[in-house]
Parts: sequence; structure tokens; C-alpha cells
Amino acid sequence: MKVKTITAPLTDEVLSQLKVGDLVHLSGKIFTGRDAVLPNIVKMIEQGTLKEHGIDLEGGVIFHTAVSPAGVGPTSSNKLEIEGTMPQLTEAGIRMHLGKGELKKETIEMLS
Repeated sequence: MKVKTITAPLTDEVLSQLKVGDLVHLSGKIFTGRDAVLPNIVKMIEQGTLKEHGIDLEGGVIFHTAVSPAGVGPTSSNKLEIEGTMPQLTEAGIRMHLGKGELKKETIEMLS
């Protein structure tokens, strides 16, 4: 299978060419966010202060992370503090969430 190379920020055109099971090489600006930080980003979205902090989420990718003695790695995207922020983050411009764990059916439908 051929690897598709994509670069963030992502466009709707690029995303429309991806299918479940595609192998992807992703580069570009990728935000990282622990479960503790994402609700704070949502607060900034609600307050309209993202730009004041130099944050532009349009076409963005968020890697759901956790810190361990080994460094930074993926965390479960289905934690309430993460999955619960996906609607607002998506509405604010995030186009891809990276993490692990099974999401609720409602979340998957919202992201589709």
C-alpha cells in the first residue's frame, strides 16, 4: 500500500482524499494537548481569545498526549476531558485528532 504524504494545516481537499486504513505520513504543525489543557483551550475558544495567544486552529491537528518517564506519548482520546472537547475544537478549525482508544458513536458521527 502506498503511503500518502500530508502536511498540516490540512485542507478539506486533502482530507477528502483519505480513507479508513490509509497509511499516512503526517508533517507540519501538530498541536499536542493533555487532558488537562484541552478544556482550557475550549475556554479560550468560548471567550474568543485564541488569536490573542497566537493560536490558529484552522486546519489543525491535535495529538492527544500524556507524559511518562519515557517522554511524551499518546493518551486515550476517549477520556471525558479530551473527547468532550472535540466538538468545540473541531468547530474552531481542528481537522484531525490523534490518540488512542475507542470513541463514542456520537463523537464519531460528529467528526464525520
